[in-house]
Amino acid sequence: MPRPGTSPLDARERKDNRSLVIHNGASVLKLTRISNQTTTIPRRRKVVWIARLLLSALGILALLMYLGREPSEQGRSLSQWLEDLDKPSAATNVQTITAFRRMGAKAATRLVPMLEASDSAFKLRIVELARKQPFVEVRFAPASVKRGRADKAFEMMGKHAVAAAPRLVSLLVRRGARPPESCHLCFQ
Repeated sequence: MPRPGTSPLDARERKDNRSLVIHNGASVLKLTRISNQTTTIPRRRKVVWIARLLLSALGILALLMYLGREPSEQGRSLSQWLEDLDKPSAATNVQTITAFRRMGAKAATRLVPMLEASDSAFKLRIVELARKQPFVEVRFAPASVKRGRADKAFEMMGKHAVAAAPRLVSLLVRRGARPPESCHLCFQ
């Protein structure tokens, strides 16, 4: 018989880790907890959440790599063609001129930031120190070299550089400068 103030099901309870047994006179009710189900659901959610996070990171990385690609021509990137401009024969090389013209608007939009390049004294000092160490070859083009290469490339591109005209004009306005004589020839 249950005690006064308690329900018949509360008469006798026995708990262990996996089940709850309730005795009420002649009947016994046994409730068993399924341990795997309670711990598996949050674990699955964590795994799904981590998988989504990793897939998102990979997607963003792939997008950045795709957008960060340089234009290329004849199996060579824009940077490689620009390095060739340092060689005296490259300025008159038909292959180089043709490559810049074929890259056209894609190359022109990449060249404008090169015209704006500048190096801080701190950056130049760090590069100088890095070049002194013998372990890794440090390849660095100073801003003056980048500007010179971009200027030569624009001259070679001629009318194929029209895509960069608005950015070039805004660059000239910011600098408060007049366009160089060769600039009006580029956009005719």
